[in-house]
Amino acid sequence: KARLCLAAYDASASAKQPARRRMFRCPRCRRRGGCRACLKGGGRKIWGILPQRWRDKLKPLGQQIGFYLVMSRFVLKMLWADRGDMLKDAKGFLFAGFANDGNPPCSTFRIREELRPFRYTFFFCAFLIVWDMCSKLLWGPSPPMDLSLA
Repeated sequence: KARLCLAAYDASASAKQPARRRMFRCPRCRRRGGCRACLKGGGRKIWGILPQRWRDKLKPLGQQIGFYLVMSRFVLKMLWADRGDMLKDAKGFLFAGFANDGNPPCSTFRIREELRPFRYTFFFCAFLIVWDMCSKLLWGPSPPMDLSLA
């Protein structure tokens, strides 16, 4: 079946049109920017064209990226829901001062009291690091011993 085209394409006319009219339209449903079904179909076509070894390498990466996208959407929704509380806490942290009375700790006793939770956390992390290193030294696999003299 042949079509007769009586009009010619004018490149200068398309340059004068606004950008929104030149935007991609889905050929099947004529929506601007494409619809989800058409975009998924295009992705399936591209996936079918790729060689099998490329698909094998890209599949775990695609699953990982998909997981991170889902988790980032979840985190962004959670942050957006709690934005008022977080901004209030940040404002209180920046402008409220150091201690309850608003003055920085100047005595040795007040400095120790202020740093006590950090000290507990430091010693706990140091204990975990030493425990991990000792367990790897004592119960870890030994290095391979290749004693051949060839």
